[in-house]
Order: sequence, then structure tokens, then C-alpha cells
Amino acid sequence: MPDMLQMLTSGDFSDLIIKCRGQERRVHRVIVCGQSSVFKTMYSGPFVEASSGVVDLSDHSVADVDRLLVFLYTGDYSDTRTESADAAASSNTDKSDEAMSSLPANDSSHDSKVDEDGPSAPLRNARMYAMGDRYDIAPLKQMAKSRFSVAILTTGLFSGVWPELLEYVYTSTPDSDRGLRDPMQELCGLGAEYLLTNQAIVNLMLEVPTIALDMCKGLLALAKSQHDLKRERIEALQNKLGESRCKLELAAAQNSQRLRMAESKLDKYQALVGWLRDCGDCGRAWKMAPSGSNPLIFAGCLDCQTARGSGRI
Repeated sequence: MPDMLQMLTSGDFSDLIIKCRGQERRVHRVIVCGQSSVFKTMYSGPFVEASSGVVDLSDHSVADVDRLLVFLYTGDYSDTRTESADAAASSNTDKSDEAMSSLPANDSSHDSKVDEDGPSAPLRNARMYAMGDRYDIAPLKQMAKSRFSVAILTTGLFSGVWPELLEYVYTSTPDSDRGLRDPMQELCGLGAEYLLTNQAIVNLMLEVPTIALDMCKGLLALAKSQHDLKRERIEALQNKLGESRCKLELAAAQNSQRLRMAESKLDKYQALVGWLRDCGDCGRAWKMAPSGSNPLIFAGCLDCQTARGSGRI
């Protein structure tokens, strides 16, 4: 195990204590306070925590606090379900999972609902995002946001956890924080029918109107996207039509040129045969008479064998 994880799990040389629902985590001021301005203020300002060296984070689950600490020590955390009662038996080889499994298990005497690790990966990442916002840990927010966007697409859209997920996303951070609200807004637009037919979500919208507002914005963005897509397709068809028209015009011009050439040839042939008149001797029409390999070398009346002029063209 890396030294940083060893420091966290062993608590050696720790100088701060974080309590959570009957559990204690012995941590190091330079690591925790060095990455969070909130913890720095707690432990250095005129607060009880500064004098006691203890902070109580019991308004979070033990699993979430452990994820927070693992992130502060390693720069990573696991968003897989980690019931602390099962953590000690975890066989996951991921570093963050290893650190979680090495921390003390929950005291089973506490309320199981309090220590519940969340029903889904999106909700667990949403909790980490909220902790990053609350304790001013920007890298944690960024990682949680990225994992939230992936988890919400891979765990099944519009599942039974959505009422709880929507409520948490829209109540755990200020309205001005769009980190998780923007991906939820887009999905709310796609799943408007599901949202409006789920009574629990409808009731939630009445309590948290910003959810309904974001659903409307999502619907508007979806309609605009579909309109833009249709416009692009129409423009593509118009371009193809224009190309086809150009090809037809070019073919028409070529055909017109061929027609003019054919008409010119016809005029020449008509001029050639124009001198063929009725025979002056027998009164019949002159006809072509072959002479050698060229049928136009000699012309004369085939009926009375009278040659025209000299008998040559």
C-alpha cells in the first residue's frame, strides 16, 4: 500500500480527529487543511475545532467521509457501493477501494438508514460533488462531476432512484452552481414524459420549482436541437438538389450542342441533295448512283442513264 494510504489508515503522527456517527478518523492537518480552505479555517480560526483539534461531520454518512479522506490523501475515490460493515472484507484491488476497506467498519448500533451508502453511483457522486462544494475542494468537485455524468448514463436512465437523485442534486448546492444541474437539465428534457407521469417527481417539482424550470429549458433545448438538425438536413438536400440541377443544365447544354451539330450536318446533307431535281430527259427524280467505293462521286438518273452536267459532283 502506498505511504499516503498507510498514513491515512494507520493514523500515525496524526494531529487532527474527524468524527462521524460514532467513528473517528485520525488525519493530518497539513493534508486536510492544505486542500480545503474550510477545514483550514475550522482548525486555525476562533472556533471550537481549532482548540480541540476535533471536527464532527456526522451530517454525512461514514462512507462519504471516508471517500472524502481517501480523495484528500490519494487524489481519487471509489464510487462503488461500500457498506462499511462489508468494507473490511472487500477484495477490490483498486487503490481507493483498498483504502476504504482498510478504514474501521461502522458501528452496527447506529441507525442503518443514517449509514446507508446511497442506492446508486450517480447519487454517491452527487454527494461527493456536494462535499467538494461545501468544503471548497475544487478538484473533488471536478472529479465527482465527471463521474456523475458517466454514472447517470450507465446505471439506467429514469430509474426508481430519480426522485431521490433529483431532490439531492437540486437541494445540496446553490442554484447558481450548474455543475450537476446542466446534465440533469438535458436529461429532464429527454425524459419529460417520465417526469410528468411520476407522481413522486411531480410532488417534488411543486416543492422545488427549479426542477420544473430546468425540465422546460431541457425541452426547449431539445426542440431547438431537433430544429437545427432538420435545418441541416434540408440544407444538405438543397445542396444536393443544386448539384443535380447543375448537372442537368450541363447535360442539357451538351445535348443542345450536339443537337446544333446534328442540325448543321443535316443542313449540309440537305444542301448536298438540294440540287437533285427531276430528270430533264425522263422527268423522273434524280437518284444517287454509286461509283466505285464512294456512292456520292457520281450522280445521275438511273432510269435513263442521263448524267447531270459532267456526271460528277
